[in-house]
Formats: sequence, structure tokens, C-alpha cells
Amino acid sequence: MTWSFSAKESKEFLDDLTTRDQRMMFAVITMVITADTKEQLDLDTETVLSTARKHMCQMATLKYQQTDGLNTVLPYGLRKINTFRTLTTESLAVFMPFKVHEIMDKGGIFFGENAISHNLIMCNKANLLNQSAFLLGVPGSGKSFSAKELITFLMLNTDDDILICDPEGEYAPLVEAMGDLGSVIRVSAGGRDRLNAMYKTADEMSDQYRFNDDQDSQLEELLNVDNSMWLAVLYGIYGSDDMIVQVALSQIDNVGGEPYWSWYGFNSRVEWCACFVSWCADQCGYIETGVCPKYAGCVNGVQWFKEHNQWVDGSETPSPGMIIFYDWDSPNGSSGPQDGLSDHTGIVERVENGIVYTVEGNSGDSCRQCQRAVGNYEILGYGVLIP
Repeated sequence: MTWSFSAKESKEFLDDLTTRDQRMMFAVITMVITADTKEQLDLDTETVLSTARKHMCQMATLKYQQTDGLNTVLPYGLRKINTFRTLTTESLAVFMPFKVHEIMDKGGIFFGENAISHNLIMCNKANLLNQSAFLLGVPGSGKSFSAKELITFLMLNTDDDILICDPEGEYAPLVEAMGDLGSVIRVSAGGRDRLNAMYKTADEMSDQYRFNDDQDSQLEELLNVDNSMWLAVLYGIYGSDDMIVQVALSQIDNVGGEPYWSWYGFNSRVEWCACFVSWCADQCGYIETGVCPKYAGCVNGVQWFKEHNQWVDGSETPSPGMIIFYDWDSPNGSSGPQDGLSDHTGIVERVENGIVYTVEGNSGDSCRQCQRAVGNYEILGYGVLIP
């Protein structure tokens, strides 16, 4: 293979050496072509020469040096051809077939295909300094499939603990198909599974974490603090009667209200906002002790609070734990125009910056956090719980 230089190319070559920190290297590139017949060999050789000429590269056939050419090409480190060409390090690197970095870790799992060499990427993330990763891509590009594939490889080939937060439920069938290798825990309002952050006693925590006497004393002091402090930390709720708020918050996202209207005694679905409030009060023991009525109709709830002098007008600012009652202004809706009778009820969570935040059942047929301005004209009033 030979090249010819113009004056411009010679100047560029010199600039590469003097200003771009390139080095001049001697190189020889030898190609072996094989064929079944002499005619096919001549045809293939001419095709290669023609292609090279199109790219301004001149190639020459080795005459009476075929054996030397073959020995030069074979990968055992011999060079029998003494023709050299000068190239810069940058140009020579183009011809190197081993410039791609392969990832073939021992104990590695499949992570895809090398974009350059098209070989498999087998990576053991335990060897990495940072094992975190993101799966990014446009919709439909296969992010979920890649995640499921990775989870499958890890479950079948490692002892890693895999925790999957799966709000859409799309990974549950995969884990269930693994049999004893995994478990599906369905945590939801009204569900059977629960998360218990206090599954260990204080003594067990002290032993596990090797608390000293001072730390044991602090732990005991924290556990003796009134429950309202934990409500303030977890939910931002302040007040002396927030137990019912805690119960209500734990039910957010329940759909259909079956745990509440069935608890009340109904055999099929009813408008269940009042059943939800009554259920929350019952969880606190308020119905048994007479703190709150058991009511399925909002009008009956209002009547009870008024009769017990535990009623506050809707223009007032409520406190957490109060029972809120609404009188909807919906002339064309099922509730009709305002008539002084309650249409809906819920539980006051907190009041901030002139906004009343509530937890309400049967809000779009689910338990939701709602908000309205203090004194909103559709707020009929509040029932006050006095434990």
C-alpha cells in the first residue's frame, strides 16, 4: 500500500507533529484475500483495488511475496514485508482493531451490547465504586423490560436483596413467577399487609445498635413523649386531639369505601363520607365513649353536634381533628342549591395560611386530601370532638 503527499498535506503533517502533540510512526498494512479459484481471486482483488482508488488510497499486489505476506498477516508477531509508510499516531489508531474496551467481568450479568464491537456487556456491579444506575429513554424504548431483565438475572444468579417499589403492579407477576425466590407485599388502605416501623422493642433496638447508657436514657425519654409530638414530626399536625387525623391520613387512596360502609352495616355501596368519619372515630374509641356520634347521614351528624353544644360556625377557623360539614351550592347537581342542610363531611387535618386542609371519604369515590379557604361559603360548620 502506498500514498503520495501534496505540499498542503506535507504542511498539515508537519503541523500535527509540532502543534498537536502527534508522533510519527512507521506502519505497514497487509491484507490477505483468499478464493476458491484463480478467476474468483482476480475478481475479488480487482474489487478491493477499485474500492481503495475511490477513496484516494493506492494498494499494490505482492508479487512473488505471497508467503511473506501471509506470515505478516498471521497473528504471531512476524513481519516479512519491509515496506513502511509514515503515519501520525492519530491516523494509525484508525486501523487498530482492538481499540474498543470490552466489559467481561467474572460473575457479571448481561447489561446489553457493546455499540462498537457488538459483543455482550457482562458487568459485575459489585466491582464498581458507585453501583447506582438510571434507566432513561423515551416512552416505548424498553425501560421496563430492561429493568425486569436485570431483576431476573440478579434473582437467578446472585444472593442480592432486591426491593421493588411497584405502584402500578407491573412487577408483581414477575416476582410471583419466581416462586420461593421472591414475595409480593401489597400495602394499601384496607389491605391485609402492613409496614411496622416499630417491629422491634426498645430493648431489642438497644441491643442491636449497642446503645450506651446515655443513648438508652434518651430513647426512653423519646418513647415517653406524648404521641402528639410524633404526629407533628410525621404529619405536621399540632394540637391535643389529633388521633383521628392520624387514622384518617392512613386511609388516603382507598377507593370505593367498602371497609367503611360495610363496617357500618350496609350490604352494598352507599354515599360513604359519613361512614368514613364514623369509622375513623371508632378506631379512636370515640364512638364507644360518646365523643363522636356514629352517623351515616351528614344531617344527623350536624344535629348531634348542635344538640351537644359542640358546633362551630363555618366562618370560624377550625383546629385539627374537628369534623367539617359542607352545604354544596350545586343548583344543577344532585345536591341542589344551598338549603342549610349538610351534603358532605370530612376531618380537618390542619390549617395553614388561611387554608383548611382536610381528609375526606367519598371524594371522587376515594379517600383524598382536600383544601379550601377558611370561611368558604360552602363550609356549613364544624363538629368539635371533646375526648
